[in-house]
Amino acid sequence: FAGAATGVLWELGAAGYGSYFRRFIANVSEPAAWSAVMLGLSMFVVANGVRRGIESLNRVLMPMLAAIVLALSLYALTLDNAMQGVRFLFEPDWSALLEPNTYAAALGQAFFSIGVGMAVFVTFGSYMPRTFGVASSSAIIVAGDTLFAIVAGLAIFPAVFSLGMDPRAGPELAFITLPQIFLLMPGGQIVGAVFFFLLSAAALTSMISLLEVPVSTAVHRFGVRRWTATAVSGLIIFIVGLPSAMSFGLLVNVRIGRHGILDAVDAGVSNFLLPAGGVLIALFVGYRLNANIALTESDLGQTRLGRFWLMLLRTLVPIGIAAILLQSASTL
Repeated sequence: FAGAATGVLWELGAAGYGSYFRRFIANVSEPAAWSAVMLGLSMFVVANGVRRGIESLNRVLMPMLAAIVLALSLYALTLDNAMQGVRFLFEPDWSALLEPNTYAAALGQAFFSIGVGMAVFVTFGSYMPRTFGVASSSAIIVAGDTLFAIVAGLAIFPAVFSLGMDPRAGPELAFITLPQIFLLMPGGQIVGAVFFFLLSAAALTSMISLLEVPVSTAVHRFGVRRWTATAVSGLIIFIVGLPSAMSFGLLVNVRIGRHGILDAVDAGVSNFLLPAGGVLIALFVGYRLNANIALTESDLGQTRLGRFWLMLLRTLVPIGIAAILLQSASTL
């Protein structure tokens, strides 16, 4: 965002975006410095409470981000060879269904993207008015997340094939491919700066969501003041996150198995910790929580659907997730 807003990014031209991105992540201090800035903003919002912070931000900024991504996808579809990207995105490779790692990757992506298994919804649920339905809200969240992912894919992959890039390049596509689209668009430099600001805001709201979990726990379980809990939690998180921030720079030669630090943390959290958290939550709701309370609070009640949902939590959900976790562990 800083590069786009100051114009430094656009001066490089299309050929320079890849080197700009890689130079940034390999910098000794910049990733850690920006990490501190973003964490500091998250701490400020969390310290002032969820309703006055993240809720107000999300209501305004996230619809703006969605609108820009939708506009980008429509523009990307007009580029040369765009249909190759559409086919890459939507044509199924049925042989992938025979590969166990496919399911582990899908499970990790779903848990990470939606936020299941990391106590975010447990925390936010405590702020939820009783007039909101849990089942309907869950359906809206899953549908909205999936739809947004598809629209984002339509903004990325048609442009990737139009510009002759590698579609398997990973997360860096957003920081290399999209600037090239902005460069082609009328007024694209302004749109690009706004987009990267909103992308930063989306990252910020995710950070706020995660920081709220330990802070809320410290406040309600241990009686710690919110500002104190936020300061201590934020400091610990920053220290623990430093190796990941430096994993492409100062610590580039440190490997955990086959991966660098950031990739290892990403794979470990997405593919193991979050699904394991999902298993524990399913078992807690299925066996530890009173069945009547679970059915009432889920808004499903003593219905056939409600009893089927509870049966899934007790049996198929934990068994299925555990099986995928064991399969993932066996391939390490």
